[in-house]
Amino acid sequence: MRSFRFDPESLEFESVPETGDFGNCFDDWGNRFFSNAGMLLMHQVIPGTYLDRNPHLPPTRVVHRSAASKKLMAQISPPERWRVVRKQYWDRWINTTHDMRAARFSDAELAEKGFVTGGAGCAIYRGAAFPEEFRGDSFTAEPAGNVVIRLKVRPSGVTFDATAVSDEREFLASTDNGFRPVNVANGPDGCLYVLDMSRQIIEDPSAIPQDILEHLDVTAGRDRGRIYRVVPDDFKRPSPPRLSKADTTALVESLSHANAWHRETAQRLLVERNDRAAAPLLKATGRDAALPQAKLHTMWTLHRLNELDEDTLLKASRDEHAAVREHAARLAESHFDDSPALLDRVAALAGDESRRVRMQAALSYAPDQRDDGRGEGSEGGPARAGVDHPARRRRSVDAPRRIDGCAERSRRARGGTDEQRTNARERHRPCDDRPIARPRRGSR
Repeated sequence: MRSFRFDPESLEFESVPETGDFGNCFDDWGNRFFSNAGMLLMHQVIPGTYLDRNPHLPPTRVVHRSAASKKLMAQISPPERWRVVRKQYWDRWINTTHDMRAARFSDAELAEKGFVTGGAGCAIYRGAAFPEEFRGDSFTAEPAGNVVIRLKVRPSGVTFDATAVSDEREFLASTDNGFRPVNVANGPDGCLYVLDMSRQIIEDPSAIPQDILEHLDVTAGRDRGRIYRVVPDDFKRPSPPRLSKADTTALVESLSHANAWHRETAQRLLVERNDRAAAPLLKATGRDAALPQAKLHTMWTLHRLNELDEDTLLKASRDEHAAVREHAARLAESHFDDSPALLDRVAALAGDESRRVRMQAALSYAPDQRDDGRGEGSEGGPARAGVDHPARRRRSVDAPRRIDGCAERSRRARGGTDEQRTNARERHRPCDDRPIARPRRGSR
């Protein structure tokens, strides 16, 4: 399954590999998460812009199922009557129609309650109203169980795992079967907002036997809906922000706000205003900010204003926070033509202590990288530099040496000479006009 995104300025559409049925959210560092009915949180490990560089290598899976361990939920609402009847008399309907085929209904799907089967919208908490231990946690709406589920999100290699905070209770639960949370969002006051669809029946009608469906009104509640604001104890509501009326200095200062809503709104307004006079303020903030997220916002704002320079990126590439170094490597891609120093620095990041920084360095340093990070063919990128460009020549010279080194290590590890392995490959090489079989999903 693929989704898409678009640039609101250029109106360029771009395909995004693998997505979920619901949800689309980001953490403070731009990592994208989403969900589907049976998986409360998934992480896109490699951006599609890099995968699309090689049309001959279709990726089988670039998404990590972060919440794979969370299958049960602490539901406190009673089982819906139609679910009880469907389970009790399931033998009457199984395999009677295509919709009622047995393969469609797992034990979790047929259960009366308690299993995650309706994961909907999700959010990573990025506000400042809740206690600090909530920051970075995920919150996924589950309307079938009338709950909102909180998961603790932790780094795991180059991706993230999400585990239950408690098996005994959920973050938000209701005894009302009409409570149908379908989305969660961070608000400007630092609280979480929950969208309640408020339907009596949330199930796909095709999953309900016709004999039962005749007695249900699947549209009941369509004229209703609620939005809840979830606040901590002793919460004092701050004054509503008026960033649309703020001047450039105030917007740049907002990039250091503890609440991500303020940072993202300020960045959007700075880019929309296209005020190049903000560049010195942005560079100073990126240099001196105590909040690492502020450095991230200043770099990307400078990038969109075409004011991001070599010195800023070099300094960011040596920042103490790994995510700042990671984004510095990504943003440096559009400067490789004009800055051998940045090219050298990104190559050096391949030895960084952070796995995510090392992965980004490998993605960014790849030959024929476009200046916007999406592959060959962008105007002004390394692909236009020609084979004699120093950056291109350096990478072309280095590649055989690295490949030879890998081949030598592989030969020693597996045994046999290069000639023996070459003869073996020739014997098993497919005909030129025979397509090479695509590996099956899950194969190694």
